[in-house]
Amino acid sequence: MGRLCDPPGVSETCIPGCSGGEEWCENQPGSSGGRHCPWGPGHARDMVEQQLQSGNQNRYSEVIVDAAVWSKRLPRSIEAVYYTSAKWMDKATDVRDLIASHFHIPESRIPVLQFDASSGTAPFQFLKRRC
Repeated sequence: MGRLCDPPGVSETCIPGCSGGEEWCENQPGSSGGRHCPWGPGHARDMVEQQLQSGNQNRYSEVIVDAAVWSKRLPRSIEAVYYTSAKWMDKATDVRDLIASHFHIPESRIPVLQFDASSGTAPFQFLKRRC
């Protein structure tokens, strides 16, 4: 968060948030396992695969998103709204409803999901509506 670019945004010499002087992992032979290097744009799959291969799925990871691009693509950049505990289900549904109303889209286009970090195979479950 301490790295800002002047002028703001991505350029030939600067990517916001990325520390300077490091070479992208995809340009380094054998950049897997315990190597700590940044993956460049378009290499999210490689980043996740590296973490899985390391055998330490609890290792810290960070993804930096270009806020200007994310904002420009709204509402398509919102895939879902999620909650982590049943006590937040109503709040998550309210947030989804507000997003749908603001962008004049059907609520059905934005699923509400429950996230369970302890489930390695299916961490997201669709909200089951109460009758």
